[in-house]
Amino acid sequence: MFTSSNLDTEPIPFDAPELAILICNSNVKHELSSSEYPVRRRQCQEALELMGLNSYRDATLEHLKALENANELLVRRARHVITEIERTKAAAEALKAKDFTKMGQLMTESHKSLSEDFDVSCYELDLLVEATVATRGVLGSRMTGGGFGGCTVTLVQRAALADVVKEMDTIYSRKTGGKYRARFYLAQPGNGARPIELGEYLR
Repeated sequence: MFTSSNLDTEPIPFDAPELAILICNSNVKHELSSSEYPVRRRQCQEALELMGLNSYRDATLEHLKALENANELLVRRARHVITEIERTKAAAEALKAKDFTKMGQLMTESHKSLSEDFDVSCYELDLLVEATVATRGVLGSRMTGGGFGGCTVTLVQRAALADVVKEMDTIYSRKTGGKYRARFYLAQPGNGARPIELGEYLR
């Protein structure tokens, strides 16, 4: 994760062999993501300027008082960014402490904010998250990517994985009238991209 304005990074461990990361593709295309992205960026920048700040890294919920006479939409956009930054910090601490219950709660809170304050979710993504978090063995779930379709990411007990997939698939298909069928993928945390030496492949 990024830790400061100079783009320093800090590796965050994820050591939980009993858990799985489940990606669910809603199969809803991102029809609005490209056109809505600049709109969200403009709204966030406008709110930031009204709060008298240069960066959301310096913003707290107290700063929202400066928007009391602004469009309510700007308040919601700024609130999402401020709380998402705090959730990201809290998630890093939760992972370090192996508090995966807390991590799951933060994921679900993030989705609620993305849906209600940032308005980048859609009915199908909300449906997937709602159905997922109500299923035994799930710690948390949220949309991922650009929004308005695409995928959710879920933290789930590995032992419950098969039941969770079956439940999600059944509910999603039924509540979308069979229009969409979800596709599921298992993801594995890794160290990410890094420079390599040719010799690594020649040993």
